[in-house]
Amino acid sequence: SRIILQKSAYSQFMVKIYFDLLFNPYAGCPFDIVDVFHNDIHLLENIYFNLLRYQSNSDLEGKYLLEIAKADLSFVRRLASELVVDRQSFLRPDLDNRYSALFGLDNFIEALDIIVVEAIQKSEYPTLTVPGIIQKMLTLPENEAQLVERREKWLKLFIFENAQSSETMECLFGGISDLPFDLKRGCVKFFIDSNQEIEAFKNLPLLPRYYSALGSLVPVYKEWIAYLESLLPFFHGIRFIEHKEYILDRIEFLNQRIIETEVMDIVEK
Repeated sequence: SRIILQKSAYSQFMVKIYFDLLFNPYAGCPFDIVDVFHNDIHLLENIYFNLLRYQSNSDLEGKYLLEIAKADLSFVRRLASELVVDRQSFLRPDLDNRYSALFGLDNFIEALDIIVVEAIQKSEYPTLTVPGIIQKMLTLPENEAQLVERREKWLKLFIFENAQSSETMECLFGGISDLPFDLKRGCVKFFIDSNQEIEAFKNLPLLPRYYSALGSLVPVYKEWIAYLESLLPFFHGIRFIEHKEYILDRIEFLNQRIIETEVMDIVEK
């Protein structure tokens, strides 16, 4: 396998053909493959990254990723670097379940912490690159109650431990900004329980980073308003007056955008 991998400098196509079956869950068991390489797990990791770089639709469900991480937790540190350096190959839009497989680890909290911290350290512009990595890690398969519970546990602990780091929180909330409202509401509550500074709160990306609509943007704005309004009950008492005013200002701005958009929609018709 080592000799074949070295041939990638000359013929990546040949290497791909040779290793494709190695990471095909229908041709072999991920656990068995990792066990075969137990004396040279780093070779398997090199093969895995090489294949993903040139065949990015491999291991879409993250089954091999999970087994390799079980055998060698340091693997996730290198994974973080690969995610930062080669986002085009490793963060394709349709890869929604590969990296969330890490929630299957017994030490999933440590693993996810390593990835986020390492990615922030390795990235030249963390607030632009790391949110996409976090979003992929937190996007779970449907009907996985245990993974949902583990996701909430990790988020709560991570926010509690990093609430005073503006950059880290901006990366995290940027990563969850496109995820379901209930998940985001919980994270906002976790945050204000740990950090009540208004400037820190204003730094959080509360609304989606990217958005589009078929037709008018009015439904999008109304959905955002509903989400922001759902946050208002969190802000009780004098210490949260500025937080509440900030949210109300955002809502007022969006209501104004709705009026302007409705006028433009009429004009365009």
